[in-house]
Formats: sequence, C-alpha cells, structure tokens
Amino acid sequence: MLSRFSLPDSLPKGWDACLLIAILISITLVALGLVFPAIAESSLPLLYGVDLVCWADLLHKYAQRKGQGPGRYGQQLGLVSLLITAPWELIFPSSSLVEGALPLLWGLRLFRLVQLNAFLFNYEVISLQKPGLLRLIRLLINIAVVSHCLACGWLLLGYMDLDASWMNYAGLQLLASESQYIRSLYWTITTMTTVGYGDITPVLDREYLFASFVMLVGASFYAYIIGNIASLVGQLNASKAQYQQRAQTVTSYLHEQKVPSVLVNRVQAYYHNRWEKYRNFNEDDLLSDLPRSLALDIKTELAHRLIQDVSLFQHASLVIREHLLAALQFEFVDPGSVIARVGERNHKLVFVVEGTLDIKFQDEIVGHFGPGEYFGNHSLILDEPRTASVVAKSYCELMYLCRTDYEEIKILYPEFVDVMKKAMADNSEKMSDLVLLGVVL
Repeated sequence: MLSRFSLPDSLPKGWDACLLIAILISITLVALGLVFPAIAESSLPLLYGVDLVCWADLLHKYAQRKGQGPGRYGQQLGLVSLLITAPWELIFPSSSLVEGALPLLWGLRLFRLVQLNAFLFNYEVISLQKPGLLRLIRLLINIAVVSHCLACGWLLLGYMDLDASWMNYAGLQLLASESQYIRSLYWTITTMTTVGYGDITPVLDREYLFASFVMLVGASFYAYIIGNIASLVGQLNASKAQYQQRAQTVTSYLHEQKVPSVLVNRVQAYYHNRWEKYRNFNEDDLLSDLPRSLALDIKTELAHRLIQDVSLFQHASLVIREHLLAALQFEFVDPGSVIARVGERNHKLVFVVEGTLDIKFQDEIVGHFGPGEYFGNHSLILDEPRTASVVAKSYCELMYLCRTDYEEIKILYPEFVDVMKKAMADNSEKMSDLVLLGVVL
C-alpha cells in the first residue's frame, strides 16, 4: 500500500530540528491536556500540526527501510509508533468505542518518547562526534520530558479526589493551575533526586505507588548520569593520558641517554604544541580506513590553502591534482628543524601549509617561505645538490611530495612537465632572485 506513494529520497534541510521540536511540543501538550481539558481543546490545531510532522517522519522512515534486512527492527518499531499514535479519533469520529477511550487515545501520543529516543540515538550514532557528550544531552532531554510527564501524572492523581488527595493535604487545591503544576514539578524533582523535603507527601495508596515508581525512575536516571559522566571524563582523559605517557617515555629515554637538556626541552615543547593543535590525531592513520575518493575529498578540503595559493595545483588538471594530493605526506615541525640542508641531493617538493621557513645561504638569512609557497622543484628537475639550507622559524605544517611519486606522476601524465614549467614561471621572481645569489633549492 505504501509503495504506491512517491516519497522523496530525503527530507528537507532542517527537518531534524523541526522533528525534535514537534516531538517535544507533542509530548508537552498531551501530558498537560490529560490534566487540563481546557488546554487540550485550545491546543488541538497545534497538536495536529506537530502530529503531521511526527507521522510524516515515521512514514518516510518506514518506506525507506521497507525490504531492508538490517533496518527491519527499526522499521517495525516505526510502524508500531505510527499505529499507536495515529489520529483514531479523526479516523472514526462517530464510533462510541473511540469516544469512550478518547483520553486513552490522547495519552497514547506519549509513546512519542520512544520516537524521541530513536531520533536522538540515531543522531548520536551518525554524528560519531563526542558520543559521551551527546549521550548526556540525550539523557538531559529525557530527564526534562519524563519529569514533565511525571509531574502531570502526580497532578492528575491530586485532581482525582480533591478532598482526600495529596493536594488537599498540602493545602494547594485553591491555587491557580500554573502554581499547582509548579508544585507538582517541584515534588517530582525532589522525589527523583531523593531529596524529599516532606512538605508534599502521598496520602492515598495509589499516590504511594506512584511515588515509589518516581523514586525508581529517579534512581535509574541518577545511576545512568553518574555512569555517563564517568565514561565521558574517562574518554577525554584517556586520550590525553596516552599522549602524555608517550611523551614522558620519550623524554625519560632521552634523559637516560644523557641527551643535552636543550634537545629534551625542544622535544617537550614539540609534544605540547602538537597536542594543542592536533590532540592525539594522526591524519594518515585517520584517513587510511576511508575509500580513496572520500579520502581525496577530505585531503582537498584540508589542503584548500595549497590548492588556492600554489600555482602548481592551479595549473594541474583535476586528475593530476588528485594524484598529487593522494601522494602528499604531512609533517609538523618545530622551530629550528632543518627542512633542507646544504649539499644534499633533493628528493622531495616541500609545500608550506602554515608557518614560516628561513632560507640560509652562507650563514645568512636571504629569504623566507610562507603559507602557500613551495620549493625543491629546481633541484629536483636539475638533479643538483642544494646550495642553501631551509630552517623552520616557527612551528610549521608542511606537506611533501617525494621524488618517487613525482617521477610516477610524470610517467603517468606527460603533461605534468608543462604544469611544472607554468608553475616555475609563476614563481620565477622570487626564485630568480635566489638563483642570482647562487641559491639552488
């Protein structure tokens, strides 16, 4: 039956936010409407409006998962939610059975709490970012929603027998409905948190049972909160502790080997600055699990400054550019690191992503390389030894293209030679000044 409908493959942008708001409004209104019929009557247009959003999402997910084995459980759950929360009072408006069970049918919309958790859980799984924090957010939303529903339930118990209920015992029966709701919410929170000041207490047996249920819910939430906070702190500290342990192991080894303290301090500063910038992430390891096309897209985004500023990438075709990006190797260096040394045979192109490099010729600084600049193409093409050194002036992010990859690209794409010529022409002014000084990099 559902296959006859032509449903879109994806929902509009911002749908998730609309769905979350719709579910929260629906649960809030339904719980209040069960206690205050006037609110239910006045909010019917809004309720059915948010109902449409919730039903549309359930219908879309059911249609998308139909026939898919891995999503069968979610499909069945979505179908159950759709049937339970359906507007039966509108489908069968003249049925006496429906009219008699109208409060129950209205209350069945509280089943949207399941839809809410399914939505939040899916978002948590898909995002994969800070899962501990997202779990806590999901828990806080659940606490707020459940507290509201339990407060409405406690208030409903008070209205069932005004002369003998907790409301009469606490002297709240003459207060405005807003104040009664606030007192009920206050009792719910103090009971869930096991504070229990004793100013509002159960009187009837059903109220004692309800209070016991609220305490069990509160204890479960409390245990879950403590567990999630411990897990979140543990995850944050575990990564940093592992990184610090590795840094301490290296520095301890250097101390034992009598390495000069100047070098040891450089190592410690390097680990500190690398953590501040990258935490414990390694780009090559992170991207190794991804398919080549996706990894290339990510590398393109990460190297956007190179692509925009370096003429070599601007003149290269898309195929050559992708091959270059796939072959690039990343390195983070500290001040004083020698990137190129006098007299060595060049075996790589060096691209500066961030930071500044000093060009040293005959013990003098004759120039600098900054973000977006690169060197090594002259000595790589001419196969001559370097006549100058390049030293990091600050912490720098560099990318390398090794000679083997360079030669491979030349063989695969003969037009790469013309690309190199155009790139050298664009970079000719600065390199010409260096060449006039006798600098070959």
